[in-house]
Amino acid sequence: METINAKIFKEMIIKAGENIIESEPYLTEIDEIIGDGDHGTGMKRGFTSVLKKLNEKNYEYIDDIANDVGLELLKSMGGASGVIFGSLFIGGLRGFKVKKVKEMDLKQSVIFLSCGEEAITTRGKACVGDKTMVDALTPAVSDISEFAETSSDIVEGIKVAYSGSLVGVEKTKNMLAKKGRAKNFHNKNFGVPDPGAVSTSLLFKGFYEVVLDMKEKGVK
Repeated sequence: METINAKIFKEMIIKAGENIIESEPYLTEIDEIIGDGDHGTGMKRGFTSVLKKLNEKNYEYIDDIANDVGLELLKSMGGASGVIFGSLFIGGLRGFKVKKVKEMDLKQSVIFLSCGEEAITTRGKACVGDKTMVDALTPAVSDISEFAETSSDIVEGIKVAYSGSLVGVEKTKNMLAKKGRAKNFHNKNFGVPDPGAVSTSLLFKGFYEVVLDMKEKGVK
């Protein structure tokens, strides 16, 4: 499988959103330890709104989906998480040289994710090691970028990104937060994964589950 069309991209977002919504209790639990406890409810609210939006429309173009997802997260979540996760999708649009994109291959997917990552790090000023969602996003983007240098297999590429995000989540357990409310809870946040990093890994988990299912169904 070497390309993703708008239908598949939509399903990827929906599955990722379902993962986020189902994981709200855990996201809330860990955020109550190291933050203000609202990350899980905010993510659930945002992706519930995203799923409603996506299920109301039929999409022909990938960039229309990304734009709607980003704006919906910004509007419905509020706060820093809404801006950050919304920026992942809206920032990714900068990677498209033209509008009305019907499909993207692995290299274009890498560009989309890289532009989203750049938008987040520019806006949030977070770096790897600060114990934020960047600690899961950056290794995911780095690993899929390296994979794309020698392969066009989008299923394996997204699998690599998902694995990279999980490694990043695990590393956040041994970090002390340097950004956001969590930095005020140094005595509590060591040993606990960053909620934003966990949410990021859940996004990639959903992406991978959908493309793997498509591959198993024989989609080329």
